[in-house]
Amino acid sequence: MRKSVVIIAVFLFSVSMFAGITKNELVGGVKYFYNFDAGDPSNELTNVNIPYVDYKFEIMLGKLFKIYAHPSIGYKMYKVTVDGEAPIGYDRYATEFYFSVKPMLKFYFPKQLLTMDGFFAKGALPIYSGSISPQKENPAPAEHIRTVDISFNLGYDNRKIDQHLLTPWDSFEQGWAAYLTYDEHLIKTVSDPEESNAYLTTEPRFMGISGCYSHLVKKENMMVKMSLDYLYQLNPDWSEGGKDTTIDLGVLFAYDIIKEVNAGANLGFRVKELEMTDAFGYGSYNYFVFGAHGHYYPLPLFDVYGAFELDMDLTSDTAEPNFKFEVGGAVMFK
Repeated sequence: MRKSVVIIAVFLFSVSMFAGITKNELVGGVKYFYNFDAGDPSNELTNVNIPYVDYKFEIMLGKLFKIYAHPSIGYKMYKVTVDGEAPIGYDRYATEFYFSVKPMLKFYFPKQLLTMDGFFAKGALPIYSGSISPQKENPAPAEHIRTVDISFNLGYDNRKIDQHLLTPWDSFEQGWAAYLTYDEHLIKTVSDPEESNAYLTTEPRFMGISGCYSHLVKKENMMVKMSLDYLYQLNPDWSEGGKDTTIDLGVLFAYDIIKEVNAGANLGFRVKELEMTDAFGYGSYNYFVFGAHGHYYPLPLFDVYGAFELDMDLTSDTAEPNFKFEVGGAVMFK
């Protein structure tokens, strides 16, 4: 992991010497969330992410190419409980130390070629490496998991993103985008003392279409964003339901109330169609999600926030809602 970090740092420094830097942003902080299922107390989950660091570095190579590097590093602690109590033999926090990076290359088609600015092709190679210790007391040595994915986008995007209104962190955009997507999970290796290098072959592959439209009202310091995602899973061996199709509809609302306070809400609906019925006798699933969040900025680069989310499986008449509460704080360095 250290070697990967050094290679990435040297590469970014070398490229930045002859390119225009468009973003150089470091955010670090802590997160805590509590998640529980109203119908099943065994689904309680406490998660602490302390600390985490996200770095966004973006540069232009001439007018046609843009390079993104978004590394993250952090330490997580989480515990499953039943009515607030851990099961016998599981009264400790599971832990995860992780590092991930998502290098991306974006090509902007010249206006002379397609008569209009905004058409692009984009490729990404997300990489994750983590060391995970289970919740069980006196656990076996940690597992080491590494994944490598690949994705491609091709489409049109005229959005003006990272716009600033009243609050100090840029969180607004204006415009629309529509693009084709392809995502494939290339490699997943799991290593431990008993199994030194297991290669898992039943990874999913997706093709789809994504689109969004953001409407910004600067006079009212607010934004409404609508999104639609259609994904088709290509690997029949990934799940017992075979290939599946997922449609996500979403609406996001964001509002700068005063210079120190930002609030927002989101509403989502998901339809998942399976190729064949699964072990529960279902051939399709419907999900609903509602969330709300608030941010307070006591200092321009310091964010204290809280969030609430409710999601529910609408497929079954007996399903109960799942609740998630989150609080955290973050500091930005530019």
